[in-house]
Amino acid sequence: MKKHNCSDFYVRCVNCLSEARVRPPARCGGRLVQWSDGFSSGQSTEYCRYSSCPVCGLAFWLDDAQRTSRVAVDTPRDEAMGEAILLAAGWLTGTPVPFDSKQLPEHGEDFVQPANNMQLMLRLGKQGLTRERELYLRIHLWWRSNHPDRQGIEFDDEPISDSARTINLNWLLNEFESRPSEDRDIVIEAELLRVLGRFDEALERMEMAVCAGATRALALRAQTMAGNRKVCIVREDDSVVIY
Repeated sequence: MKKHNCSDFYVRCVNCLSEARVRPPARCGGRLVQWSDGFSSGQSTEYCRYSSCPVCGLAFWLDDAQRTSRVAVDTPRDEAMGEAILLAAGWLTGTPVPFDSKQLPEHGEDFVQPANNMQLMLRLGKQGLTRERELYLRIHLWWRSNHPDRQGIEFDDEPISDSARTINLNWLLNEFESRPSEDRDIVIEAELLRVLGRFDEALERMEMAVCAGATRALALRAQTMAGNRKVCIVREDDSVVIY
């Protein structure tokens, strides 16, 4: 008997009313790699609150879609994946079997997909967007523009132009700088200044963050002093593993 996948659920597209499955990111029990832009290995590139319908292609907020009563169960791909992992570990035969994801079957049903970069940017240009949702979209665009520089992260989408990326980074910097003092994150502000190439200002805030005890700022200060604008790994888990 198939096991229930408790985290998955089904929604109806707000446009064509087709039913599609949603797979939220699973909780990661392993070591989490933390990146300088806030993205971690525990987050999924296959999930976004602003997703597109697999039938009509319209992008919509999952929060706004009607959930159906259908109960999710493991798909053929899920079952094959589980068996492949056990075989790769050698738990079934005693001898590890190389894992090949290309040999896995399809899920056999429609899943919503993260909205693509163009859909995210088009939504930013429309009215009726709350500040919280705009921040969510802009942070995801920032992460996606950095994905090509992350080892092991594959994201098949049209690249974000340099001009669009710069506009997005400046919006985020203004957003974080305008927060009340008790809510500000100096490390993120410094990181945004660093990727924008404003190294003197970035270094000044990195020094403030280091003096305040922010361990992740140590690695970023070094990158700032080297004039590096690319995303980098800063720590793993809660241990102070600095790269």
